[in-house]
Amino acid sequence: MQILKFLVVGVSNTCVSLAVFSGLMRLLPSTPEMAALSQVASYASGMVLSYLLNNFWVFRGKRDAAKALPGFVGSQVGLMLLSAMSIAVATHFFDAPPEMIWMVVMTLITLINFTVLKQWVFKEAQ
Repeated sequence: MQILKFLVVGVSNTCVSLAVFSGLMRLLPSTPEMAALSQVASYASGMVLSYLLNNFWVFRGKRDAAKALPGFVGSQVGLMLLSAMSIAVATHFFDAPPEMIWMVVMTLITLINFTVLKQWVFKEAQ
């Protein structure tokens, strides 16, 4: 059940993030640097929604919200940077639409994110 809730949150975040990314890519020059910048804005837009839904719905009761926040922010910033760098590199080396590259990178990031949140950020204190 937890993984299904996480996926619902992920779909919501994906819709918000993809809309931001696509909108910025249409407004900004199509360069690897602008793709990375668009990804940072895109990822940041989903972070707030993700924290609220994951903390209070997906992993609720596992850890105090205030104690989970620093780990959540740290992990999300790390994953945001990893995804932005990956997108910049991929757009440089592959002649593919930025949205396609985004989907591949974000699928991998999502799998890493669930593992980090479950095993570390929202893990019940022992």
